[in-house]
Amino acid sequence: MRLKQFFAVAVFLASIANAFAAKPEEITLEKVRDVYLKREGVITKSLEEEKANLPKDAKAEDLLPDKSPLRNSTLFHLRYLTHLERTLRMTVIDQETRRVQLKSELLPSGEDRRIVKMWKELEAERFLQLAPPPVDKKRRRRRGDDDSAEAELNGRFGSRAKSLLRKLEVSEERLDTALSRDRQDERLIGKLEKEITVFEAQVEEMRLAYFGDSSTDSFESPFEPAGDAPAEKLLTDVIKSRDALLRVLRGEEPLKQEGEKKKANIGEMFIESQNLGVILDVSSSMTNFIKPLKEEIAKEFSSPHYREVPGCRMDWSLIPIGAKPDGSMLAMEDLLIVLKADTIFWFSDLNDGESPQALARLQWLLDISNANFYVNSMGKKPSRGLEPLVTEFRKK
Repeated sequence: MRLKQFFAVAVFLASIANAFAAKPEEITLEKVRDVYLKREGVITKSLEEEKANLPKDAKAEDLLPDKSPLRNSTLFHLRYLTHLERTLRMTVIDQETRRVQLKSELLPSGEDRRIVKMWKELEAERFLQLAPPPVDKKRRRRRGDDDSAEAELNGRFGSRAKSLLRKLEVSEERLDTALSRDRQDERLIGKLEKEITVFEAQVEEMRLAYFGDSSTDSFESPFEPAGDAPAEKLLTDVIKSRDALLRVLRGEEPLKQEGEKKKANIGEMFIESQNLGVILDVSSSMTNFIKPLKEEIAKEFSSPHYREVPGCRMDWSLIPIGAKPDGSMLAMEDLLIVLKADTIFWFSDLNDGESPQALARLQWLLDISNANFYVNSMGKKPSRGLEPLVTEFRKK
């Protein structure tokens, strides 16, 4: 697919968004389905045209090579599908189950009502993202324009669960120490294992209260409809589209990864990974460091997945503007959702910042994948919003 074609796809997708632009209360399920069907039609047609242009002996993975404009378009559509799936899962959740989740004794008084309010705001935000209004360039930006309901919910959970998570971390560290001793104390080990089980159950109980069943443990979770409600039918179709798109993005060859987890010191950080994803900031100020870093990684890992991005700005939206994707986040999604990386190593200078929407999306990606996130910077330290998501940070 040529660059000109990518512009055409981007313009058409933007026109779809504008056609269905509305206030949150005006965005109906029928309008969302119409947008979904139109976007699905655009990307399907583009993939079919590109496939027709390939040589007869081409392999499936030749359709969407890394750095191709069509791969970026396809990843944007995968982003849209996963976002639509999350929104619909919130809509179809059983209300009695939700009431039980909110009765958790771990929540402070009145927190259940606040969570209900935040869920309504989050649902409205997600539907608005699915069919955003045209940008009013004349309107002056106001404080709070970039606020994210999802970031607020994540922050609320993080604050309330902080004490529990710390207790869990301490117990895990004590258990590791106890297991490493030559003479093991079986009573202590048993006690710590019970503590960890209790803390894990409490964290999960609190997580369910804040996020419900929409916080699944896989990017490819199935869905069994309980009836024939329109939202359930749409969700079933979206999941079929998601799975089909993942097969196209992955090709027919098995995903490359190490035979077993490898441990290595990269960028002055001790990294353990079986399927390493590496994001490299290849802007002009960073180019002199790329080759030595790749050589360092190659000595330890035989099959890393590389994604090169000009700059390190982290943005997130559902509509690509022009031919320039929000590279860092698109690379994250490619590595974590499509290629199933269990570890991300990000080399950049962190000079470009990130939006609240991108941080909320990144937290979701890391939570679902359970991936470790290492950051090696030639410039700034992680921002206050990014720092809690980072497993380890080193500054050169």
